[in-house]
Amino acid sequence: MEIKKLEEGLEIKLNDLKIAVDTLKTKTADIKILTDIKKNINQDKIFNLPGEYEVGGIFIRGYRNNERLIFVFGTRETKIILVDGEIKEDILKQIKQEFGDSLDIGIFKNIKNWQKLKNDLKLKIVIITDKAENFKGEKAKEIKINMKKIEEKDYLLV
Repeated sequence: MEIKKLEEGLEIKLNDLKIAVDTLKTKTADIKILTDIKKNINQDKIFNLPGEYEVGGIFIRGYRNNERLIFVFGTRETKIILVDGEIKEDILKQIKQEFGDSLDIGIFKNIKNWQKLKNDLKLKIVIITDKAENFKGEKAKEIKINMKKIEEKDYLLV
């Protein structure tokens, strides 16, 4: 699995599929996920509405969180939560009920207390995509994760 910051958004390679997050500029993505509900695009392989989807063996579940969306996506082996903004308690509770301790990676933006969310969801890896207070993890432009040998780690994408 690879994650890298783009000029606008992120690119995630998972199971030979490219997933673009919060950008429509990339032409090579197999799936595009937008956390902004206001864009209202929701077309084939572009997701920005709540609901359940599946593309090429990747499941995608979107939850409305005020004017943003939270997505949980991945495969049977790897589950990722994508959060932009502070998460509402009822949404967090619903995600915990549906996924329990099976989430592996958290990708966070605009979250002040990301450590609490990491602990609440028992995440192994956290990736911060903007500024983070008191961050003590590793800074990187691109992250490669071996999901068979996953280690607890925090990253800041720069």
